[in-house]
Amino acid sequence: MAGISFYWGLGLESSLITGTIRVGIQLSILGAILQPIFTYGAKHWWIVLIYVLFMITLASFEASARSRYVFDGMIPCVFASFVISIATTSAFAFGILLEVSPFWNPQYVIPIIGMLLGNGINGVALALNTFLNAVVSDATAEIELCLAYGGTFREASALMTQQAVRVSAMPMLNSMAVIGLISIPGMMTGQILGGSNVVEAARYQMLICYLIGATAFGTILAAVVVCLYVAFDSQNHRLRLERFSKR
Repeated sequence: MAGISFYWGLGLESSLITGTIRVGIQLSILGAILQPIFTYGAKHWWIVLIYVLFMITLASFEASARSRYVFDGMIPCVFASFVISIATTSAFAFGILLEVSPFWNPQYVIPIIGMLLGNGINGVALALNTFLNAVVSDATAEIELCLAYGGTFREASALMTQQAVRVSAMPMLNSMAVIGLISIPGMMTGQILGGSNVVEAARYQMLICYLIGATAFGTILAAVVVCLYVAFDSQNHRLRLERFSKR
């Protein structure tokens, strides 16, 4: 691939080589880290909690890093959005649906939360970038005009909020539309290759898809709401562009 990129002058050689090396190194490190966590985590819940919070922290940095505009406290806000959404869906999944024992069993908790975060990062990144671009740059004049005519900050930002949620949810919805028809998801493929019953693997994959959808949508909504209240003075209905800076 790097050779093709060089031949066509795409300038992606460095990124392709770096990405290939990082995949090998990161997965090797992951295997070395998870082995002791799986061994001791079933007895000590705090080990699993620390690793899950570490995963959410990395996801928050990654999702925030793709936005063109930033504001103070952006990463903690994204972190809180992930925590609220992950905690809600995980409590329902592990406590009611899967009935995992113990509740924090790392064999279930870490892989599933990893999948939820991996799919949620793109949605949150798209939501942040779309909403902040619209409010700070693309639609500033329209927002100011609406506010000048007596509109509330929610009315002035309604179209931008809707657009941000739609754009960020679209990849997830497209994936859900073709799953099982065109593509066989990775978790189901792994279970089938591991010798699991196909019907049971399909049921587990259905559960994961629903959890991914709920978590991603919840995190997207939380992130957009946070950005909305950062961008506007909710009491005086004023746009606060000074709170943002260009990356």
